[in-house]
Amino acid sequence: MYSRYEKAKILKQMEIEGVDKTSEKTGITKQDLYLWKSKAIQFSNILNDEGDTMSRYEMAIRIRDLEKDLKKVESDYTILNTFMEKYNFFEIISKSERYRFIQSQSDKYKVNQLCSVLHVTAPSYYNFINTKE
Repeated sequence: MYSRYEKAKILKQMEIEGVDKTSEKTGITKQDLYLWKSKAIQFSNILNDEGDTMSRYEMAIRIRDLEKDLKKVESDYTILNTFMEKYNFFEIISKSERYRFIQSQSDKYKVNQLCSVLHVTAPSYYNFINTKE
């Protein structure tokens, strides 16, 4: 009995070396290898950056990497926010300057996200926009 991880490694090996060689090396029948591959394709239709179907193992690695990236971004955001608050960034940069920045970036980011990062409320931003025009 092979674990999912072991099957994923063997299927990856099969992609590189071919069915015959993998069957010969592992002692797993070609029929079983094809069955594993068809099940992997059935249950895994998520694509990697190259457009190839990812195995569960590859997905698990990708998820782990994304979780690490997310933790780093959250940590960076906390550090930056703490720095800006400590040095009175939000008192130095006027609200109208922040509103103009939000307006200039609103085609790239969600307004609510920009407002949150820049410590202004969305209603106050929209009020600024509406009174400006």
